[in-house]
Amino acid sequence: VLVENHSDDASSIKIALKIYSLTSIYFGVFEQDIDELYKDFQIIKYLYKNKLFGKRKHPRFVIIKRIEVQLELLSISNFPSLTDIDRQVILKLFELSIHRYSEVRCNAQVDLFYILRCYLFSYQVIIDHILELLDNSDGANHDQIKGCLYILLGNDLVFIPAQYSWTLLEKLWPSLTRTMHATKTSTQELLDCIMDKLCKQFDTPAIIEDINDKSVKAAIELWRPLETNELISRDQMREARNQANIQSYNNLMETLNSLFYNHPL
Repeated sequence: VLVENHSDDASSIKIALKIYSLTSIYFGVFEQDIDELYKDFQIIKYLYKNKLFGKRKHPRFVIIKRIEVQLELLSISNFPSLTDIDRQVILKLFELSIHRYSEVRCNAQVDLFYILRCYLFSYQVIIDHILELLDNSDGANHDQIKGCLYILLGNDLVFIPAQYSWTLLEKLWPSLTRTMHATKTSTQELLDCIMDKLCKQFDTPAIIEDINDKSVKAAIELWRPLETNELISRDQMREARNQANIQSYNNLMETLNSLFYNHPL
């Protein structure tokens, strides 16, 4: 309601955004709180360091302090499951990340990147919306496109165009290549930044994923013996994934080749 009726009230939207996103990013402690705990631990460790004890010989309370930091760190680094509420939060953050006011966009993108980092493969919730805007040369406005490009550019920890997924790359790379929205200097610069970052960070994902028998045996010993039907299901899933990767890779190469020779880039 606030966005629909008071879209120019950036300050109120910013406060509401923080409250709304807490349901998906707060697990009892904030990341900055852990940073403070770690700094305190380093100070205590230095103050009570006794060289006569040798390396890794600390008083008991220092070790307990270290355990406390590790437990708090585990609470935010243990990737949770993506719930329906989290999906709604991600979609709302995406909507605000392409808002017409830059201040609203920037604040929403910060929280969006944090959630995308916490939940594995959560980028799949918004990728179709991004592709729809990039491929829509008439219906999307400049602010929406700029917001999408900033989302794709990401930050130091989140970069969607370099994800290990041939299915994603098959759809995303051609859309970036043939986008007709680079009519302004700002959008062209964003596209250039995405391409530069992609060249630096992209590692080619495996097309055919295979595991040797030694690794399978080690995994079974760590877990439990697998039933015959589970082994068959595993092989079928792996083969289906490999075939999908091969198909996506071939489609991507053919599309990029066609765009290079036939499309006015």
